[in-house]
Amino acid sequence: MSILPEITYQNKDWLKREYITKERFAKEIAEECNVSVGAISRWATKFKLSKISTNHKFDYKNKAWLYNEYVVLKKKKKEIADQQGVAENTIERWRIKYEITKLKA
Repeated sequence: MSILPEITYQNKDWLKREYITKERFAKEIAEECNVSVGAISRWATKFKLSKISTNHKFDYKNKAWLYNEYVVLKKKKKEIADQQGVAENTIERWRIKYEITKLKA
């Protein structure tokens, strides 16, 4: 008889401690738990765990901020995604939405 380990990200107290108290990115938790960022986000939503907007973890949704990071500072999408704790395709979707393109040299 095998005992399955507790699925930590599905435990409200554990997820609250990691996501809110320790201010970890969903991406970090997902990698640790070997699940998608979406799985972590769904459970955080289910447990009504939300981060205070002053933590700057959703700056990528701000057009001016994203333009500055991508065009002015010339950061790669992966770098921005890692900084924001989201998947690279999330940054790509917002870049397309805002019609942000890198300037030609």
